[in-house]
Amino acid sequence: MSTFKDILFYYELHLEFSTTFEKLLFQNNNIVGIKASKNGILKEYYAKLIVDASGTNEVIRTTLLTNYGIETFSLGPYDVMYVLLQYIKWTDPHLSHPETDTSYNFWVVWLGPSLSKEEAILGVGQPGSFENARLAREDFLNQIELPPYEIIKEERGYTPYRRPPYSLVADGFLCIGDAATITYPFSGHGVTATWMLDIIAAEIIDRELQKGGYLPQDRLWDINVEYFRDQGAKFAGLLTQLSGILNFSKKEWNYFLKKGLIYKTGEDGELPEPNKEYEEEMSFGEKLRFIVKILGDY
Repeated sequence: MSTFKDILFYYELHLEFSTTFEKLLFQNNNIVGIKASKNGILKEYYAKLIVDASGTNEVIRTTLLTNYGIETFSLGPYDVMYVLLQYIKWTDPHLSHPETDTSYNFWVVWLGPSLSKEEAILGVGQPGSFENARLAREDFLNQIELPPYEIIKEERGYTPYRRPPYSLVADGFLCIGDAATITYPFSGHGVTATWMLDIIAAEIIDRELQKGGYLPQDRLWDINVEYFRDQGAKFAGLLTQLSGILNFSKKEWNYFLKKGLIYKTGEDGELPEPNKEYEEEMSFGEKLRFIVKILGDY
């Protein structure tokens, strides 16, 4: 098994910082490099494979020709989750406060861990705009009473919230990470979500580079196959669920969570963590009990 470290030993690696992508370079209608600028100077870079890892800017994939073999969509306001983070400190240590990793699903609000037990990160995410996220947090704070706290600092950003391109590869090209809209459907985390794709891609690219020659789409296609038949398929299933449950009313949220109808309750009444498990395995008996649980409410 080859790793990124192994590949660095096989091939010379040269890093250029503070550059701006300008355009792709083609030869016989195939990608062979990029043109980038640095300090006002244009420079051409040639490679057997160009990888778009530019994050939500998607600066390379979105400039491809529409018939090049990979989708070129850009992220619109409703293709992302706008996230507001407040780093807070509980001001009265004698009062109990919500545990970290507590979620309030109706508002897409959560409390994450911070630097100490007396601190937390109050986060909210909503599609459409940062204003939508702010209003959701405001509604949450008007209805859920939190113990007193002070805001230490605030941050904002957005994360892709849609399916990835149907193909992640084209002739001489690969996209990964946010540029490929690969994130955990239940949280929006991107780095660890795309790591599985990166491992798969590194193995296949290493294999094909050692064979020599240009890397057309068919030689890279196994990246699609191995990713989308495993983690990609599981993420697609989770995203399908989310398309419905994010429109739940408060009553529906309470009902589904209490009944365990979104995914079955785990050991000791705990809910499985979809960001780690991606899917819920149920025995035949568990499936029958699940169906009876649903039918029993009609």
